[in-house]
Amino acid sequence: MGQGHSVGPVDPSIHWNAGKYGRVDRVPVPRRLSAAGPIDCGKSVATQWRLPILRYHSVPHNRPETAAPRSVPIARLEEQLAFVRASGYEAVGITEALRILSDDSSRRVVALTFDDALLDFLNAFDLLGKFKAGATLYVPTAAVGVRVSRWDRGLSKLSWEQIDQISAAGVEIGSQAMSGRHLDTCSDDALLTEVRESKRELEDRLGKPIASFCYPAGLTSARVRRAVVTGGYSNACTLVPRTARPQDDVFGLPRLRVRPAATGDRIDDLLRTGGKGAALPVERIAVPAWRMARRTAVRVTRVARCMM
Repeated sequence: MGQGHSVGPVDPSIHWNAGKYGRVDRVPVPRRLSAAGPIDCGKSVATQWRLPILRYHSVPHNRPETAAPRSVPIARLEEQLAFVRASGYEAVGITEALRILSDDSSRRVVALTFDDALLDFLNAFDLLGKFKAGATLYVPTAAVGVRVSRWDRGLSKLSWEQIDQISAAGVEIGSQAMSGRHLDTCSDDALLTEVRESKRELEDRLGKPIASFCYPAGLTSARVRRAVVTGGYSNACTLVPRTARPQDDVFGLPRLRVRPAATGDRIDDLLRTGGKGAALPVERIAVPAWRMARRTAVRVTRVARCMM
């Protein structure tokens, strides 16, 4: 698949399978993790583990030095997957990673996640098969099949046919709501529709349960998390940049962003330390400002709802 050419459906002859995703039991409250699973009163909480959850977006054919900030070029991704395997890690989807650690917290596991179900995920799909790695692909259902242009730099989306074949090959499919709108400012009715209808459509089309949810733009709140819990999911991830640990809320799992120029040394740093201190100076300023803006937006939305 060369850059700039149209991409057809996934080849049905590809049969690699990196794991089976059966039905997942509903997660009770409290939702803290103990040895990678919900709290079990008969299980010790002393066992500690670390789960790096890597966050990817676009996987273009660009060279690393010309890639967009939210993309990881296919050549760089190949280097990263090779490093992960050589370092003794199992690369799987997020729900599978939690299951593995629940059974054996000593195993070296890394979860791979890809947001927005972009068309150029097909580049990553080929590499996942090559390295026998699993992943979770998050799908905003209302955008499935959207095509922008041949020069869209990774904005076009996968079709339902492609998502079905990717799922059949072993990639976990998760929900990224329907429209990708900011859920923390949605009305209660709109929030429930976004969370529940996306799950229903994915399950109807793929014929399997959907366990994982990704908050669009990473924006969540106590109200949004309650909607995800009651919507029947078993885990959900954010954009909080650190390594997941047993103390984390299973509906607020942190993820580590992978940058376009990340080489083996950078991936090693992410896997070992969560990339502590690696945030760019502009991010250290922008993130608090963005959070303040979101809190203001949520307050304004609440006032507007009360006045209706």
